[in-house]
Amino acid sequence: MPRLQTPLDQVIFDMMNDKEVSLKIDVRFACGVVLASVCYPKAFEKGHLILGLDLVESQVYHMGTSFQDGIRNNSGRVLCIVELGETLQSAAEKVYDQIKKIEAPHLFYRHDIGIKPNKR
Repeated sequence: MPRLQTPLDQVIFDMMNDKEVSLKIDVRFACGVVLASVCYPKAFEKGHLILGLDLVESQVYHMGTSFQDGIRNNSGRVLCIVELGETLQSAAEKVYDQIKKIEAPHLFYRHDIGIKPNKR
């Protein structure tokens, strides 16, 4: 979805009206990193506050959040942070730079998504 430049509603309307669908796709690489609740997929605690999202300049997809006096985790897979770049490496570097802005010690994420083995 981050690479789709054609408005999604236009795609849906065209399909509903039996029109040919024309998609415009961004040619850059996309990298997304999921932030999950600590202990996921086993039992985990809900309701922990997530701070710093207002500082994140990347696309942020909420998969398991709730709003109760702030944004809080409400599921195992909580957020997905996505960036585009000319290379997969550059997209990954952007994502990890943005994740550093998030204050949520109750969340964890993999540190190797989109990173070449010799770059770790």
